[in-house]
Amino acid sequence: MPTVQTQNVPSRDNVADPAASTLHGPPDKAASDLIKAQYSTARYNIQRDYYSGLYRFWSRSILFLLGKQWLLWNKTTKQWTPEKNVPKWRQQPVTNLVYRFYKNALAKLTKQRPAFDCVPPSGDADDRAAAELGNALLKFWWRLLKMPQFLQRSIGWMLSTGNAWAMVDWDPEAGVITPLKTAYTRKTGKKNDTTGEDEEETIEGVPADKDGDPILKDDGNPDMDAEPHKMAQGEISVQLISPFSVRMNPEAESVEDATEFYIGTIKPSAVFEKQWDIPPSTLPGVGNDEQVTIMDIISAASTGTTGVLGFFNGSDNSMAKGQRSMEIRYYAKPDDDYPEGRHWITVDGRMVLPEEELPNGFWPPMVVYQDLAPPGQAIAMGPVGQLTPIGEAYNTINGKIQENNVTMAMGGKWLLSPEDKSLAIDSDPGQKIVSKGYAAGKPPMQLEPKGLPEQVYQERERIMQDFQFVSGMSEVDLGGKPEGVSSGRGFLVLQEASDSTWGPTLQNQESFLEEVGRRMLVIAHRKYTEERTVKIGGENGVWQFRAFKGADLTDSMEVQVQSGSSFPWSRAARQDTAMSLISSLPGLVTNPQTGEVDVQKLGRLTDVGGLDAISREEDPDSDEIEREHAEFEDTKSEYPQIGIWQDHAKHLIGHGNFFKRDRARFDRMPKARQAAFIQHYQDTIQAIAEAVQQTMPNGPQGQMGGPPGGGAPQPQAGGPMQLNAPQPPMQAGPPSPSELTLTPADMRSAAT
Repeated sequence: MPTVQTQNVPSRDNVADPAASTLHGPPDKAASDLIKAQYSTARYNIQRDYYSGLYRFWSRSILFLLGKQWLLWNKTTKQWTPEKNVPKWRQQPVTNLVYRFYKNALAKLTKQRPAFDCVPPSGDADDRAAAELGNALLKFWWRLLKMPQFLQRSIGWMLSTGNAWAMVDWDPEAGVITPLKTAYTRKTGKKNDTTGEDEEETIEGVPADKDGDPILKDDGNPDMDAEPHKMAQGEISVQLISPFSVRMNPEAESVEDATEFYIGTIKPSAVFEKQWDIPPSTLPGVGNDEQVTIMDIISAASTGTTGVLGFFNGSDNSMAKGQRSMEIRYYAKPDDDYPEGRHWITVDGRMVLPEEELPNGFWPPMVVYQDLAPPGQAIAMGPVGQLTPIGEAYNTINGKIQENNVTMAMGGKWLLSPEDKSLAIDSDPGQKIVSKGYAAGKPPMQLEPKGLPEQVYQERERIMQDFQFVSGMSEVDLGGKPEGVSSGRGFLVLQEASDSTWGPTLQNQESFLEEVGRRMLVIAHRKYTEERTVKIGGENGVWQFRAFKGADLTDSMEVQVQSGSSFPWSRAARQDTAMSLISSLPGLVTNPQTGEVDVQKLGRLTDVGGLDAISREEDPDSDEIEREHAEFEDTKSEYPQIGIWQDHAKHLIGHGNFFKRDRARFDRMPKARQAAFIQHYQDTIQAIAEAVQQTMPNGPQGQMGGPPGGGAPQPQAGGPMQLNAPQPPMQAGPPSPSELTLTPADMRSAAT
């Protein structure tokens, strides 16, 4: 944990000469930590007025989604507050059209899972193998890192504020917990016959302590029975950054044009004591910051209703959080003077992480998913914000209509004589009315209420048309039936025409996911230093097990989302087209090896989920074959052995396909494991040959199949059951792959 040196901490609002700090550019690398902290703090704070306007707009959108729509902006406190002194007869209904749009947009933008492709930097076999591994990892991370939920939250920020920011990084405390082991080199006590120097030997897999040092016995030898320290392998992390936290240099006209980024995150001061070893009592806190106010308003609105003290009844959780402080992470773009960029972190104006290079070398430091930004502006506004005024107008009209309906139901107002001016008449049907005017011949008289003019209802219809026009939602999206359309195919055509308005947004979404995927592969290439095994779903319902290291990837690999793969095509239309193709070309869903229907291909073509599980249950041998390949690749695993339960013909075909399809994976194995794999392949051929002999008349012992147990495998200590039939003479040492040849007759015999 870093120790923070005591500094004269500047106030967020009173940084020493903030104007000078911002006008003359960032300080040199040789400048003091205090000067650098002052600079990044001042640059963040000087944009407060500009971002306050954005915060007002964005927070209004989020509050509308939460159903808090009868609010007024308080210019003094700079926050949304409920209207005060509202008469009892006022009606404030909430028909949340904005939420309907939000749900509809979220459904369209996540209807199709994007299809990733890794593009190798060249046609070299190693680069092609790295691209194939990259595709496998992207599939694996999609499930491991809960990327569907990440994408939904990203879309939520984009719809509400126009901007979603993602930080792709390395989390050393995540991942699988594994025992820490290391190599230990010691002298053998012997002299080399040639050089006369002491000989050494290296022992692999020695248990290690928390510092990574081998655990030794009192005699200095490694203690192979010791309990090693356990630690996380580390894993890639993908974190969403709130748009309320992100700022960039004010002269930037686009994200690509930005040369500085500042991420201001507000947390309880106690958090920084653990993270940076700073006592909370030494931090001044952020006080009445506009970002704190916005966070508390949204927090309260999500848990309560409007009312007390012009705020919300729901708790904003501020008491539980206690004093809060501002962490500012500063990032500067690489240039001629600083080719690796610049980065430091401050808390309440105090330097906690001294200057270093950009983490992972990425620029911009975050990946952005934006709606369409206005020309000349780096920050987008978000579609929800364009709809809140329309939703407000719609609810206002509905309020007027409800007020009139209540008046009509109560029978209208009363006309009283002066003698009855103190008479109170309510809607209670059992009320007794004592009227002085009645005795004078001037009884109370109820006026006949009048309904609202037809123009009010027409205005409500016009507002709904405006909502459809601005949101791009068709009548079909709203659950209506367009006039003159009766066929299902006609509905689908109208639906896809409505969906096409999301084309530019989907292109931005695909670019966002491409860059997130690329950065994940770059970090894996650098940080996956230990061998790992991943399990992914492959073709024909087969689970693939891949053992690899980060070195098997490459930094220069690109990730592409197949163009249009995210577009929300109609599922019914796709199924209709797929069934037509299957009827014309039944071979599309036939497994060429078995001649049977491949249910996973059928499920992909018809967009019916769950069929792949059926495929896996039908073919457990494929799982075992792929697991064996991964075990041969994993240098820490035992060599897999042939078992009595195995379908040797399927294993032979699977191992042969591995040579053809994944030769690069074989070539990356250590020589000893290549030799063991070839031996395993030959043992499988031998097992098939023995099985064929046992099923022939006049077998090895003159009887059908031989004597009981003559060729049966027997269990051996320390491993699975082995086929212990007599082995034919083998060549000295395992052959190389080029020496391993099988004739067509051999293959036909093996598959019998």
